[in-house]
Amino acid sequence: DYGTAWTSAALKDKVGSLAFDQPEVQTEYSHRIPVKIGLTARYNIGRFGLETGLDYSILTSDLKTGEEGKTWSKGTQTLQYIGIPLNASFNLLDKRYLTLYMSAGGEMEKCVKGRTKADEYEDGRYMRTTDTPVKLKALQWSVNAAAGLQVNILRELGVYVEPGVVHHFGNAQKVHSIYTDRPTDFSLRFGLRYSFGL
Repeated sequence: DYGTAWTSAALKDKVGSLAFDQPEVQTEYSHRIPVKIGLTARYNIGRFGLETGLDYSILTSDLKTGEEGKTWSKGTQTLQYIGIPLNASFNLLDKRYLTLYMSAGGEMEKCVKGRTKADEYEDGRYMRTTDTPVKLKALQWSVNAAAGLQVNILRELGVYVEPGVVHHFGNAQKVHSIYTDRPTDFSLRFGLRYSFGL
């Protein structure tokens, strides 16, 4: 939601110098639901468990800059993250083929790839398509709480789905995403889990 366009006419002032009007150009962001896939290992102690693993997330946002009919652009921003979660869980129901549980914990994520692709228009005419890399150096930290349902393919291996709530902490990055514009949001994780322990 920031930026400056060098536009408008030059105005001559009383001393003969030129002053330029530089109106602010707004960028509108429309964030799609993030997709997160994970591989998780859980160590069980009775009904309690401690788990970690690897998550892969894709964050996609639709962008629009400027006013249609004049000089404007529209496109998409895609950010890809790799994350390491650490959660504690408690089994509410633990059967041979079905496990129902609650979990809470945190995650550290790193943006491994980002890209903005946009079509630019001027006076209603298509001009060009830009493809710009996006680099985020700071780590992204978050906390979460979820309820989970796991279907056990084997006694140690199952497919899980976890609806929950997640909060992402700020990290001084200027790139907009659903993590920055909606830091507290609903989440939906699914993946494959290997369980072992007592």
